[in-house]
Amino acid sequence: MLRPSVMGFSRGGPRFGSLIVLFFLLWACLLLVPRSAVAQRFLPDDPISEDPDRLDMPVPVARSASDYVRFLSNTFVEARGEEGPAINVNTLNQVPNSSWYKDRHFASGMSLDKLRRGAGVGRGPQPDSSWVVESIEAVRPVARLMIRDADGERYELRLDSPDHPVLATAAGAVANRAYYALGYFVPELTIVRFAPGKLVTAEGGDVRKADIWEALNNAPTLTGGVYRAAALRIPEPVVERVGPFLFHSTRPDDGNDIFPHERRRELRGLFVAAAWLNHTGIRATRTLDVGVKHDGHTFVRHYVYNTFEALGSAQVGPKEAWMGREHLVEISPVLVRMGTLGLSGGDWVNTRYPDVNHVGRFGATNFDPERWRPEHPNPAFAQRDSADTFWMARKIAHFTDREIRAMVEAAEYPDSSSVDYVTTTLARRRDSIAATYLGYGGGLDGFRVSGDRLIFEDLLNRYVDRSVSNLRFVQWHRFSNEQNRVTDELGRTSVSDTSIDLPEGHAPFYRVRIMTPSYGATDVYLREVTPSSNAVDYEVVGVERHGRDPDAS
Repeated sequence: MLRPSVMGFSRGGPRFGSLIVLFFLLWACLLLVPRSAVAQRFLPDDPISEDPDRLDMPVPVARSASDYVRFLSNTFVEARGEEGPAINVNTLNQVPNSSWYKDRHFASGMSLDKLRRGAGVGRGPQPDSSWVVESIEAVRPVARLMIRDADGERYELRLDSPDHPVLATAAGAVANRAYYALGYFVPELTIVRFAPGKLVTAEGGDVRKADIWEALNNAPTLTGGVYRAAALRIPEPVVERVGPFLFHSTRPDDGNDIFPHERRRELRGLFVAAAWLNHTGIRATRTLDVGVKHDGHTFVRHYVYNTFEALGSAQVGPKEAWMGREHLVEISPVLVRMGTLGLSGGDWVNTRYPDVNHVGRFGATNFDPERWRPEHPNPAFAQRDSADTFWMARKIAHFTDREIRAMVEAAEYPDSSSVDYVTTTLARRRDSIAATYLGYGGGLDGFRVSGDRLIFEDLLNRYVDRSVSNLRFVQWHRFSNEQNRVTDELGRTSVSDTSIDLPEGHAPFYRVRIMTPSYGATDVYLREVTPSSNAVDYEVVGVERHGRDPDAS
């Protein structure tokens, strides 16, 4: 693992362009120095909770990313990018808050109301006034309309396809809430209903009334002749939209973007979130980089923008049976079907889905997250490892059934059976993800020191199987932070609960290795805290998980 703790050596930095670039070059160089060359493992400000990637920078030049070029590159050229573990993690193996990610529900718990509302204020366009249509994007089968309400706020209206009312807008709303709660930046998405007369043209604008009627012509209407749409808005001050981000390399014209994207944990772990939500359409052109302004700083925020190809929706209609099981073009299955004259079509051929209104093909039967596939290959997903998937799985497992239901209710399905089915299916897929990934390193998390004991959580027993043996073997060492190595062994013991006695006496640093048979080991590093009294206190400063006993040959 590369040494991420150096991320915290500076808080802020100069605002002059050349000095900022030099700052990041030095930062990147330090991160790429082999650990043996940087002996001290933990710096005084570890663990870092904030990535200083929101420094004042010029807005990059807007760009586009072709689905076809990116798809062909990732499929046939195998644009894997840099290999190795995620490098934008802190010493606790967590992802610091950044312009890409902000820990939300897992860190502090969101109320049911906030889970329903998601990003922004949840109001949508001003309901008591007309909406001015500024432009129309002619995307079949239903156009997208850019509108401005009476408050001057701009929204993008997404409507459902003519034969499948509710399907895409509902799926988009559920996935939008889930991504937001998991920590990603998403647009404010509100389900709205409007009469066609609410849409008006701007005086002297390019959009005509006939254009509006043509755009609405293929959209389904609800009872009373009103339309249903998802209204999207970036919920922060926007300087400029600068196009999608890629799932590999960096953006050379963004001085804050120094970590190759395929080595960012939040993008590698996004695979597990997308599998949970069956977001088969996740790819570069469904993302958006936005130049934003906060506290006098201009920087790029990275959004997961289009979520309408989640659950059972393919955006223009229900998903095909193969979606979520194979890439759009996957050579091996094609060759197998050719060799068997089409008789071998993959396990998805015989999967049956309940006939539930407004949901499409979305289920939990035979769901295996490791076999799930988006439509397009993804370099960051291909680089994921057990540390990445564990990181995301624990966040997904944290959702209760009631919290999942709150996010599903935000889709405003017109019938309770759809709400019940989507909630139950997401809960079952959540449980499959927990069973697949939470065993890594023994399934331990939530380490903290309380008095003279190290306390932790047993995720396997909490989320997967309470009958799993909780017997663990514990080994204590003193740890030399300056030399980055363990020194004196202080003892070995076994425990069957979720707390361990600290060693007698004191040392500046300890390392405790907790081994869980059949699952692996987790190393926890403790650092002495400057005492405010005669008592000696410790804090958890590092966590490192291993898929097996790291001392085993």
